Amino acid sequence: MKKTTLLFALLLSYAVSAQSNYYSVYMDNVTSDQTHLSLLPWDDSKLIQVYKEVDNISFEVSYHMEYGMNGLPFGVPGCGLITAKPEFIDNGILVVGSSLNKGVELHYYDGANATVLDINSGAGDSNPVIHRLKDKVYVVADNGNGARNIFEFDENTQTLEQRSFETLTTEMVGLIEFGNEIYTNNKIYDFQSGIATFQLAKYDAQGNKSIVKSSSSSIGSGEVWNWYGPLEKWGELFMVESYIQSNSASGQIRVLPVLSTNEYNSLDYFISNSGVEPQIILFEDDSKLYAYRFGADSLFSLEEHVQGAPVQSYQLEVEFSEGVIVEHFVSENNQLYFKVVESQSYVNKVVRLNGISETVLVEDDRVHITLESDGIIYANRYDHFSIGTDEPCAVYLINTAFDVVDKVDIELGLHGPYIDAAVMFEGKYTFFFKESNNSVDIVQLDSSPLAGIPSLSNSLNVYPNPSINGQWNFEVPQKGDVQITTTEGKIVAVESVHEGTNVMPTLPSGIYMIHFNEVTKKLIIR
Repeated sequence: MKKTTLLFALLLSYAVSAQSNYYSVYMDNVTSDQTHLSLLPWDDSKLIQVYKEVDNISFEVSYHMEYGMNGLPFGVPGCGLITAKPEFIDNGILVVGSSLNKGVELHYYDGANATVLDINSGAGDSNPVIHRLKDKVYVVADNGNGARNIFEFDENTQTLEQRSFETLTTEMVGLIEFGNEIYTNNKIYDFQSGIATFQLAKYDAQGNKSIVKSSSSSIGSGEVWNWYGPLEKWGELFMVESYIQSNSASGQIRVLPVLSTNEYNSLDYFISNSGVEPQIILFEDDSKLYAYRFGADSLFSLEEHVQGAPVQSYQLEVEFSEGVIVEHFVSENNQLYFKVVESQSYVNKVVRLNGISETVLVEDDRVHITLESDGIIYANRYDHFSIGTDEPCAVYLINTAFDVVDKVDIELGLHGPYIDAAVMFEGKYTFFFKESNNSVDIVQLDSSPLAGIPSLSNSLNVYPNPSINGQWNFEVPQKGDVQITTTEGKIVAVESVHEGTNVMPTLPSGIYMIHFNEVTKKLIIR
């Protein structure tokens, strides 16, 4: 294993003193119940924060929304208490909440019109659960006939189309979309017979159900089957299948193709007296599918099967020398980044993987990667367990084109954001930060010691993005060739551009990667 340590990040950590003018408090909250941030779908000049409240007597959970620097209440007309985390979709907000004479139902609001989708007609509760899958939204809800069914939400018409017609009460644990088909991870308990049935079921576009995989055991035996972590690649659906015998803390976990068995072999993990079921994570870049076990040092990869070639098997891509894997991140320019943790010291590192070479970009306590914008990856250093430690919390800015690392110390408190608690707002990295007084404020990064690492990436501009009619412009600082590809790397077009603003060819709906001089931007066409 080759290893490179980037000293630049380490030099910055003590060469730059914390400057309050690098960041500012956007909203000074008085509680610590905030859960996530979002831009208002129909007006991205408004920042919405969501916080969770638990009733001290009934222990009922409710969610509330606020916007603006003064924390003004924001609600959905016609909806009372919101009982599940709001879902911010393309042009509006979906919430689950109470409504007058209609029980707990699904509500949609686009800033102008509010709609109640009364799935369980009348005063009964449908208790919907929202599933956001790629560019579609599905809802699992009780239709009033003693069964929970799958519905697809159409945002254009603000209506629901029923996609399953169950006759049994089924616990649908997960929902997976593949083409026009829906897969569900079902658990069916028949207490009269004492049998638990575990199914991977498939529903076609007409709602017809078929069983892809099924296993049964006695209720209470400790035997459980589960399917999760779907990933669609090369026209195949890959999934993690686990079998756990909890009474003996043993079992097997497999990464397997769902549709075919003659092109790709499975990747098998065995469990023996561990007491904890390992979590297997699947992800992809332009060319490969990857799999790793959370807390292990081995990364496996799979390449596309070629017609007529032997069945493809997983290969050991790399064994990390820097620690065990706990997070991964694929940048817009297709670079692989990992958060690894040293087994003895528990020091966190952000590592870029290039082939089998590890480049350590950040080395600190408790680092978490949050998001990427304009070729900059943001990662937060936080102190989860103590207040007033010698070293303040910080935000790291990683330039994906040049491996330059910038750092801003945050003196406010002890905790940085998690994945859904950071957004780009007003062109600034905006995030929750837990202060030493236990309140969670919204903080914005206004600048940095290196002024945000100016680079070619920051001088490229793709707009409008998203585009609603397929038309878009590309602003560049110099002439050259731009390559337009799909997210899977298929070349759509290659265009020559000049310095300044270029009117680019109209594209159909989809997500595209715009490549220019080793810098990549993402373009969304709706």
